[in-house]
Amino acid sequence: MTLSVVDAAREEPDAIALRHAGASVSWAERAARALGAVAWLRARGIGGGRAEPSAPVALTAEATPAFVAWLDALLLLGVPALLVHPRLVEAERAALLARARPSLVVASDVEPPPAVRTPHDVPRALSPELPALIVTTSGSTGEPRGVVLSRRAIEASASASAAHLGWEADDRWLLAMPPAHVGGVSVLIRCLTGRRTAVLAPPAGGPRLPPAALARLLEDERITLASLVPSQLRLLLELEPRWAPVRALRAVLLGGAAAPPALLADARARGVPVLTTYGLTEAASQVTTERPGEAPLGPRGAGVPLPGVELRVVGGRILVRGPTLLSGHWPPDAASPLDGDGWLDTGDLGHLDAGGALHVTGRASERIVSGGENIHPAEVERALLEHHAVEEACAVGVPDEAWGERVVAVVTLRAGRQAAPEELCAFAATRLAGYKRPRRVIVTAALPRTTTGKVHRAAVRSALAPPLG
Repeated sequence: MTLSVVDAAREEPDAIALRHAGASVSWAERAARALGAVAWLRARGIGGGRAEPSAPVALTAEATPAFVAWLDALLLLGVPALLVHPRLVEAERAALLARARPSLVVASDVEPPPAVRTPHDVPRALSPELPALIVTTSGSTGEPRGVVLSRRAIEASASASAAHLGWEADDRWLLAMPPAHVGGVSVLIRCLTGRRTAVLAPPAGGPRLPPAALARLLEDERITLASLVPSQLRLLLELEPRWAPVRALRAVLLGGAAAPPALLADARARGVPVLTTYGLTEAASQVTTERPGEAPLGPRGAGVPLPGVELRVVGGRILVRGPTLLSGHWPPDAASPLDGDGWLDTGDLGHLDAGGALHVTGRASERIVSGGENIHPAEVERALLEHHAVEEACAVGVPDEAWGERVVAVVTLRAGRQAAPEELCAFAATRLAGYKRPRRVIVTAALPRTTTGKVHRAAVRSALAPPLG
């Protein structure tokens, strides 16, 4: 199987490739739309299958057939797609684009032009090391940074998922999270390489599909596979009348944040086929997943490494090696994200049990994960420091039953200046995407310090909530 939608159309022309808003798109129709986008891009000098990486094309990544068409076209041309989160506010979006310097920006609602016959300049063979996706995250300073995933990495990730879960002839994979995240776009990649149906669940007036609409979609579309974050599953289980999984559903991959033990117990008691996972952008999505049909591993269990992925824990830190790992960062820098032996330090903490399964216990990094969204404290702190009254700011993640963590900020004020917490929350809301905004701001006289004079982030977090066990 390949990343070419043209190959998929040749093999399965009439099979359903996409479902969206009750309508079907066949593989032949999906390929035709992609080829229309290819022609439009080539007319602007983009693509050509060169051996060296080209500048990316930025795509506002939403679960729409138009986005899929542009993504398919870039995969055909060997041009990396820079995935832009649709919830970024204008200042965040502008900063990202200024740093990434894409050759073109395409909005998710821009339909590709009418299809044409296969252009002669669509490359037939592309290097597996060409960048395919640039997925934005926050670097160690909180600046927007792109993780470069090669064609080799995303194909290897899709193959590993298929080897672990297997494919059924009638599989339909629900895309219920933003394709700007690796966990979302990987659903599209898996279905493309596996020639299976992806069901797109775009937001309906909010960041995610409402739980009642999600439940209807699971039933009406006869979903067999779904990727969810714990907050989505919790909302499903809280529905009244009581929700129960449809018979067709054979696996719910749960990742993006630690799932509360009570949530997992409730889901499994109702027959939800939950498989906990552990993954990260730098590894093209899943690293470990529970095995279908086996007993649950416990509240921190995240499954076994997928085929082809190596895992070890050194000094409590989780390290990963394998073909799914990133090539580097965009814009490029001299520092390699891997050590001399090809291992990636994930910044997460855990241990391996006697059966080789991973149990994740926490994070060594400062990253906050809320509702499956990654947030760097420096982003939140910079936004608050733009307020005329704020002297210092420290943002941390506080455990939250619904979202995994919620963002809380503690600030000090300049001498003679005043600002209410509600004012500071509203101020941050003008500069940060909704999922990054502090849910609470606390004004204090002084922040705790380490012996070297730095703000003691761990002490701030401990004062707000007990550490995760």
